[in-house]
Amino acid sequence: MYKGAHLRHWYRTVAPSTVHILRPHSAVYSEVLFPSAEQREALIRENEKYMDLYPHQIRTEVVGAKEIRYVSKEYEEWPKYLDAVPEAAHPHMIIRRVDEDADLFRGDGPINPGGTSLCTAIQLASFMGASEIHLYGAEFSNRESRRSGSSNYFYEAEEGEGGQTLPHHAAAADRIIRLVVGRGIPVYSHGPTVLSNTIQCD
Repeated sequence: MYKGAHLRHWYRTVAPSTVHILRPHSAVYSEVLFPSAEQREALIRENEKYMDLYPHQIRTEVVGAKEIRYVSKEYEEWPKYLDAVPEAAHPHMIIRRVDEDADLFRGDGPINPGGTSLCTAIQLASFMGASEIHLYGAEFSNRESRRSGSSNYFYEAEEGEGGQTLPHHAAAADRIIRLVVGRGIPVYSHGPTVLSNTIQCD
């Protein structure tokens, strides 16, 4: 679901039966979500055109050996074309952006993509009827990785595929966890973590 997921080795090698859940930034580049080359290329052109027109709203990072650009969520003027990206081919999904203060648990959505992938996974588990949620490797520690320079993963990240978690990521996760726990679904952490709204198991 990460904005550069379509370039990451673990995404390119997932089983064909896997359900893909991506943000619009990355979804428009996916042959799985948009198998029609004509439709996909039109979406990519619109995405690239916007980034060319508004470079001040754009961030860049290197994923693998390729530099990617994406619209930063820090800007209030969220481009409407990203919200208008059509639904993905069944059974795949696109995570839509919602305001932080939105009622996340009315009906079956929406899902708040803020924070990290952990936030989305917890919400999905709640919507799917989980009676309890267990987190593994959710340290938010920013420990160094020998290969990539940063990890925050339970595996050794490939070069250029490292990431980091910042205090606002942990705060977003704690907020989502608090809302989920408020629905009567306990959330457990296994291993060290800085999260404060989970039940620590070991």
